[in-house]
Amino acid sequence: MKSKLGITKRVEMLGETIILMAVGLIIFKFIPELIWGDKILYDASLHLVFLSMILYIIYLTIEHTHLKHFYFIFSAIIITAMGIQRIFQGAHNLAGLILGLVIAGISILIPRMKYHKNQEKMKKKKNKKRK
Repeated sequence: MKSKLGITKRVEMLGETIILMAVGLIIFKFIPELIWGDKILYDASLHLVFLSMILYIIYLTIEHTHLKHFYFIFSAIIITAMGIQRIFQGAHNLAGLILGLVIAGISILIPRMKYHKNQEKMKKKKNKKRK
């Protein structure tokens, strides 16, 4: 049975995610813009990173409901539409969009993987005490 995340753990994970996203944007968006100018197309997409953050915040509120399966499809459609819009607008190329999605994805996965790794350690510790 899955254990539900408490509100404090959700806030902690969200804080870590926001920090990782900020670091990724500084390294892959703002520093390249300082070096090569703000008209480059291959810098990370700030719009996609922020959109991913907003969608992740919403996901944390519905994580343990039956809506999460529909929410993944909804999120994919919105992110795809935003990516297409950014390309048509000429603000980014595919590399910039993929870089933005990679920053968002890694920023979300690292705290979640850390949480699940700690859960596994606690289960092992609990099983050792029973023996």
